[in-house]
Amino acid sequence: MTQPAPRPVDPMTHARIRLLIKARDMWIAGNPDLNERWERAQQQVHDPDDAVVYAALHEISNVLHEAVEAVGGVRR
Repeated sequence: MTQPAPRPVDPMTHARIRLLIKARDMWIAGNPDLNERWERAQQQVHDPDDAVVYAALHEISNVLHEAVEAVGGVRR
């Protein structure tokens, strides 16, 4: 059985991704609430307690999601 041909990749896709990441990071850095949550969670990731690490990873995910939504990177 043959595999279907791969779909061509839009060369602008990589540029859009890089721009979204940069915008997301700038949004976090410029928003005091998100920045504080981000920094605290980054520190807690290194905690020896697994529950603290899990909560920190969850918080990191939440911060990233909020920032991506704020810069318009989430399509619905």
